[in-house]
Amino acid sequence: MEEDAAKDVSAADLVVPLARLGRTAVDVAGGKGANLGELVRAGFPVPRGFVVTTAAYRPPDLCLLGTAGPTAVREAVARTGLPDDVAAAVRAAYRNLGGAVAVRSSATAEDLPEAAFAGQHETFLNVIGEQDVLDAVVSCWGSLWTDRAVDYRAGHGIDHGRVRMAVVVQRMVDADFAGVAFTSDPVTGSRRALVIDASPGLGEAVVSGLVSPEHIVVDTRRSKVVRRTTGHHEVLVRSRPGGGTERVTRPGAAAGALPASAVRRLVRVARDVERHFGRPQDIEWAWADGKLYVLQTRPITALPGRTGPAGLPDRFRRTASAMLREVLPVRPYPIDMTAWLVPLIALLDKAVEATGVAYPPASRMFIEDHGVVVRVEMPLPRPTLRLLTAPVRLARAARRQDPALWRSDPLIGTMHRRADELRAQDIGGCSWSELTALLEEGPRIAAPLLELRLRYFPRTLLALMALYLSLALLRRRHLIGALLAGVDTLTADANRELEDLAAAIRADTGLSDAFARRTADELCEALHSSVWETAPTFVAGFDAFLDAYGHRDTAADHAGNLARQAGHRPRHAQEPRFPGPAAIRAAPRRAGGTGPPPPSRASPGTGTASVCGPCAARAGTLVPADP
Repeated sequence: MEEDAAKDVSAADLVVPLARLGRTAVDVAGGKGANLGELVRAGFPVPRGFVVTTAAYRPPDLCLLGTAGPTAVREAVARTGLPDDVAAAVRAAYRNLGGAVAVRSSATAEDLPEAAFAGQHETFLNVIGEQDVLDAVVSCWGSLWTDRAVDYRAGHGIDHGRVRMAVVVQRMVDADFAGVAFTSDPVTGSRRALVIDASPGLGEAVVSGLVSPEHIVVDTRRSKVVRRTTGHHEVLVRSRPGGGTERVTRPGAAAGALPASAVRRLVRVARDVERHFGRPQDIEWAWADGKLYVLQTRPITALPGRTGPAGLPDRFRRTASAMLREVLPVRPYPIDMTAWLVPLIALLDKAVEATGVAYPPASRMFIEDHGVVVRVEMPLPRPTLRLLTAPVRLARAARRQDPALWRSDPLIGTMHRRADELRAQDIGGCSWSELTALLEEGPRIAAPLLELRLRYFPRTLLALMALYLSLALLRRRHLIGALLAGVDTLTADANRELEDLAAAIRADTGLSDAFARRTADELCEALHSSVWETAPTFVAGFDAFLDAYGHRDTAADHAGNLARQAGHRPRHAQEPRFPGPAAIRAAPRRAGGTGPPPPSRASPGTGTASVCGPCAARAGTLVPADP
């Protein structure tokens, strides 16, 4: 009925207040507009606004799409502009709203359960003035015909001729913090985890991937924060006084934490939104002057099943999920998939093949939608006939190599030399092609790790099996951890050096006070400024520790561990994590390991922060771990 009513409308029908819309008004207001109208009617905190309906949209000649491509269609939309009656209706509605507004596309095939179209269409923030609003509406219409949107529709079997574009215009929220909230974990599929990504300023920084946001995971059963990772907030997106936005790079800026009151309010509202719509939601939100605003919501598409990764028994699934979370505490970015995750998984594929177990390529674990990981699937391995000969091959390999000698293997020296060569490169002046080539070099350096494990692990595995069986016969299996604690490994070496650093902190009042009163990111900055001036020997030792072990775990809380061993607790209750590579990235220093950091540089035209070459190279270098 709404579609029939939209065929012959008056000027009042061209523009409709959000409060008059509901979730069934997709044909009139598009997916985003319909969802926002539903939220307003249900009493959720949504900024005031109106929708330029699909009745105002004038479809272009689709013959251009086949003959000249999407660019020609967009140009035709821009040339046509707004009809006079539509322009008059938009002007009147904007004057009633007044001030700065956000103008967002809302297609009829957008924010739907089967196709989200997240990030496909245009959004304009802090638009001021009638003409600028009219121009933004036309640009939103044109964004229906970007190459990316056209490809997305084609991939989902959506007819281009049936899609219409509405436009949402709302009061602008000049946010103190903004970001996204997922009412279920979009990677693991857990319905008991609410995931929040937050950053200071406007949410564009988060949704566009310009920053490493603060990452918060809440157990919804207990309404308790179970994991909180401090963000780096490399870029701040903020409103400009005359309209529009600007990106301000913030190299070395202290990370701002989303207030606890905002987290509590966001969790309550997000869960209410999920209950209202009856399915998990992807919510964009803003926090301004102590108030929460819901900017839009859409269903989470392609969410894994309630039983978790497909094909695995519950016990195996829980173990696999726990191991996966250690490696990937947050959803991998596209650059993670390209730079290290897929190459690393390819190495694991080869290791599994050597055992005689057939396993679908591990690279297929991560299901992507236009480059973004949307879920994880872990099918069961399948034994093959080759598995029958595995014990014989294991015994032969155990006789050939002594695991006590692995550190002297020539492959170790080769990997170290190649890693040092990569570390010495200054990436500050590299072109894009050179940077991508460097990304590919890291996994190549790490490739011999597979050979090291195949050489030295068999005898170690046989020894572990013998120890386990012996303890089982004696009914002392609980002792295996204590017996293995004294084994000489790089992990044990790292723990001993961490203990030495903690002892140095306890012995120095200034250091003890610094670790007791600062967050991890604040420590990172202070270690190469005020602390370096008073305790250069300690800072040099800490730098050496990061150089030797910081790369081994991208999620290791080195600062938190150090503070706890020194008898302190990090200042924030969330115990901010302190990744080795991220720590180096956040506090660049001169090649050589000591001294105050040099100034960071901003990449021209990108709005993102970069760091000095040696430190970035060190952060990306893969060098041997325990085989």
